[in-house]
Amino acid sequence: MILRKRIALGDGGCEVAIYFKPTEEEDEIVYEDIPITPEQGDPFNWEEDAITALNNELRKSDEMVMELLKELERLREEVEEMKGNVSTSTS
Repeated sequence: MILRKRIALGDGGCEVAIYFKPTEEEDEIVYEDIPITPEQGDPFNWEEDAITALNNELRKSDEMVMELLKELERLREEVEEMKGNVSTSTS
């Protein structure tokens, strides 16, 4: 019995096959006896690490947006000031 699953959209050659009995049918990369829990650690910690990393990236994004808003406000005030100077000099 073989389970096959395409793992990339638009690429029929990118798939994973799981064999329940050894076979010589495939001549691609073969991974055997893969542990359920990765050697690098607990996958639940990966989730926590991912959440932390995403939070840090969102915080950076928020800070960047706030800096842009401050810059826009400064530029708006500068334009308003220039408009005021132009109107007083033409009067």
